[in-house]
Amino acid sequence: MSYKVCVQKMISPQSPMSTVLEQFPGAQRALFRRYHIGGCSSCSFQPTETLPASWRNYG
Repeated sequence: MSYKVCVQKMISPQSPMSTVLEQFPGAQRALFRRYHIGGCSSCSFQPTETLPASWRNYG
């Protein structure tokens, strides 16, 4: 018998972008596609920035 284990991934507005991208690898592509965040050198975020800070600074 085989069991599938699900791990709930949680982030918050205080989570740094490095944590967001570690837990949700497709987030960077989605953020760029939808909000143009993180796609080029002028709108890239720092790994230590939170998601709200990234939106404020680059969105």
